[in-house]
Amino acid sequence: MPTVPLVYQQADTIEKFTGLEVKAFCGEMGVDFWDRNKWIEELDLENTHVIVLTPQILLNTLSHAYLDISVFDLLVIDECHHARKGNPLAVALRTFYHSLGAGKARPKILGLTASPIWTPHNPEKSLHELQMTLASTIVAVKVNIAELQSHAPRPKEHIAFYKPDIIVQNTELYGELDMLPLDWALDKLVWPKIKVRARVALEGLGPLGMDLYLVRQLREPVREVVDLVKNGLISPSDVDWKLAKKLYSILDPIDIDIGSSVPLQALSPKFRELVATLTKYHRASTMDEEEEGASQFQAIIFATQRHIAFGLAELLEKLDELAGWIKVKTLVGHGTNDYVAGGQAFNEQKRLVRDFRDGKFN
Repeated sequence: MPTVPLVYQQADTIEKFTGLEVKAFCGEMGVDFWDRNKWIEELDLENTHVIVLTPQILLNTLSHAYLDISVFDLLVIDECHHARKGNPLAVALRTFYHSLGAGKARPKILGLTASPIWTPHNPEKSLHELQMTLASTIVAVKVNIAELQSHAPRPKEHIAFYKPDIIVQNTELYGELDMLPLDWALDKLVWPKIKVRARVALEGLGPLGMDLYLVRQLREPVREVVDLVKNGLISPSDVDWKLAKKLYSILDPIDIDIGSSVPLQALSPKFRELVATLTKYHRASTMDEEEEGASQFQAIIFATQRHIAFGLAELLEKLDELAGWIKVKTLVGHGTNDYVAGGQAFNEQKRLVRDFRDGKFN
């Protein structure tokens, strides 16, 4: 599997629908620190039917001789178009599969991809390289097209337009902070980067979203510095104490409890159009459910930045227009700790995907 979340997802699915004994391995399990005996114990090849792992872990286990590629009967490679150049999967196949001598047992390979061509100007080269790397023949569906489409329907694209808000260029809080000499770093506080993210929040969420981001990003690090100075753990001369006190006086009194209801007017035009789109498809889903017993409404919203994803999740559930039917959660990558939008652990990601699939939120 190309990514860690897919390793867990596919391992669970295979075990659920086949009853086979499945083992999953990825870096977060601490496998980089396992010795040979630990690997042999965990792999338990005599009792394990299916092993699911990332390309890098496959390469590592083969390189350290914890696994021999000849023990596999079948290699199923998801997103196999990545198997090129220095990709760990391509390296593993070149080093341990193609180098097997005559008479050595080789596993069969089943590669899966919807994007076998990575050089549009020379598609024949892409297809040839992929076939050579995987020692396989590319096969596409030419018959039973209708049956295939019934299992993989094409999405219907809907483009929604909105007019940018030319009146609200910033908020009072943003303007007050921007007047201060904040081009400095205070622990995790880097004002130039925060300014960029705040502007993104204004466009994506609106004035309320911008202020929520600013307060949650800035207040905690400022409080930490003020507490350290007041408790005598650091000297005021170690920081810009005058500036820290000024920030504290601005940020500490602000109440960021947005309560149980957010007015639609507090959102950006882009956010309001999103609300209208969600409402439209929810109504359509409700009608289908009444007529045909269709499944409940579910949607996935993609955000380009984490703080926007967290802001969307918080504000969507506070809108009267969506009350009673919308249940929102945020799924992000691992990343680093952040006061507003930190990363998520693998187990948390796995639980969120499972709960979404089970309809616990939509």
